[in-house]
Amino acid sequence: MLVPIALSLGLALFWAVLVASSRRLDLTRYGLHVKPPILRIEIPQLFRLSHRLGASRAGRVIGDIAIAMGIGQMLLASYTVITDVLELFVGRPRLTFLPLIPGVTFDLDQVPYILLAVAVILVSHELAHGCILLAEGVPVKSIGVFLALAIPGGYIEHSEEDFKRRPPSSRLRVLSVGSMANLLVSLGGLLLFDLLVSLRGPFRTLFGTGPLIGALTALYWIVGLSLGTALVNMLPIYPFDGALVLQVIVEGYGERARKMVKYVLSAV
Repeated sequence: MLVPIALSLGLALFWAVLVASSRRLDLTRYGLHVKPPILRIEIPQLFRLSHRLGASRAGRVIGDIAIAMGIGQMLLASYTVITDVLELFVGRPRLTFLPLIPGVTFDLDQVPYILLAVAVILVSHELAHGCILLAEGVPVKSIGVFLALAIPGGYIEHSEEDFKRRPPSSRLRVLSVGSMANLLVSLGGLLLFDLLVSLRGPFRTLFGTGPLIGALTALYWIVGLSLGTALVNMLPIYPFDGALVLQVIVEGYGERARKMVKYVLSAV
């Protein structure tokens, strides 16, 4: 009982200090934009990196691969959720995608590792979106992360009108690539985890047991949360990218079909 109270008080204090500081100081000079309950943090390094990578000719090829992978991820995630719901009705409840609840689904000593994993997820996801947007000729204004009260997320500020004018294939590339990036991060983290396990003897000798456990724990969360994000984000449910992907796909069947899908997704 004390843990939720302490977390709530800490969060309230954080926002109180942040709001007071924003009224006295020009935090926008540091890339901080405070509009309670939203804190938006611009990351200029990520913005510059996306411009360099977006200039590559491989952008569209990567985007095409992302479309195929994204549809596969959407089907797998949808099947998983539907299966979980059916299992619930037959008396065998299970949750494949567990929510992160402090003190319930994870211990508080895991918070630093989870924050690191979230940072890796957000950076890779938004960087991928930014690169493909630029490869498709859509101007990008800024890239960063945000905090909605206590929920972290990533954002990319781009020309919405230019994006809407792009053909469906271009929009599908942009919408699908973020989840593909998360999936690749998960696979890369898994390979690194296996490598570290195989080299645990020399690693422990050089750095000790503590750093080894810390590195493996960090990779554990990066792999798990990146994979979960890659799948959940492609669910055809708002506000996930999967819903937008499905909308673009049905555009070819006419405006009526597009609106019908939009209404159904909004209801879900």
